Amino acid sequence: MRPNSQALKRKLPHDTEREFGGTLGAICIPIFLPLTVLFLICVSRSPEASVLQWPPPLPSKDQLWDPVAPMLLLGWITLHALLYFMPLGKVGHIHRTLNIL
Repeated sequence: MRPNSQALKRKLPHDTEREFGGTLGAICIPIFLPLTVLFLICVSRSPEASVLQWPPPLPSKDQLWDPVAPMLLLGWITLHALLYFMPLGKVGHIHRTLNIL
């Protein structure tokens, strides 16, 4: 079955641009997103709460670090590892045979 000429004309051109700004955007998102959140946390705790205040006063280490957080992360990873190795449902093997006449 051959596609008609109208379907070929409506086909979108191949776009080489990637989402999120390409490679540079993919690198910048994991770096600048947490830094932006940290900046907003610091600014919101200041008395003036001004976004234009630079440098913002950094919170203490005790305010940013929760000792339960690594345990929750380790538990979450362990749960996913157990779910990965635990087969749910019936596990079956398919044997294919060739019928040659």
